[in-house]
Amino acid sequence: MSTFKQEICPIGGKKINRNWFIDYGGKRIYFCTPDAPKKFMKNPDEHMREFYEKGIELEDIPSPHHEHVLHRKGNEAEPGDEYHKHFEKHHTTGKRKSKEPHKAHHH
Repeated sequence: MSTFKQEICPIGGKKINRNWFIDYGGKRIYFCTPDAPKKFMKNPDEHMREFYEKGIELEDIPSPHHEHVLHRKGNEAEPGDEYHKHFEKHHTTGKRKSKEPHKAHHH
């Protein structure tokens, strides 16, 4: 069975726009409109089976350290940011508290 790269949107049936995609089941699926991914996710397994039956080979999701993760709107970065904010806040207040008693002794 010959395989093809995905060129047609599974929802709209038109040529894909590589700016609109979702990652599902380890694969990246492209769409022709920004609304199509929502429609796809109503019945994703059905669409995945159609890809398979048509012999369409979907792209693998790029590895997480790849730069194209930007479409996720920084979801991956947030827990880290929260941790750093918490750590800095915790750390600096810790330092301040330890300095304050010293100032008190000088007066």
